[in-house]
Amino acid sequence: MIHFTLTVATSRDGFISRTSDEPPQAWASAEEQELFFRDVDAADWAIMGRNTHEAADKPHRRRIVFSSQVAGWRRPT
Repeated sequence: MIHFTLTVATSRDGFISRTSDEPPQAWASAEEQELFFRDVDAADWAIMGRNTHEAADKPHRRRIVFSSQVAGWRRPT
């Protein structure tokens, strides 16, 4: 059986960041971040955008990364 979990840390107005360079730690509560990372750590795979991937690169994690830019992309680490 395949099991999917959608988890996201969002602001009250539904955004995942104010700007592309602002980390969730700047606006998400400690409790929300704890729940988010619990779900992420339990997952076999993660699907995310390129900015999120670059902000939190984890070479040991399996990820599918969406990006509108292909040219010049490389693993951040």
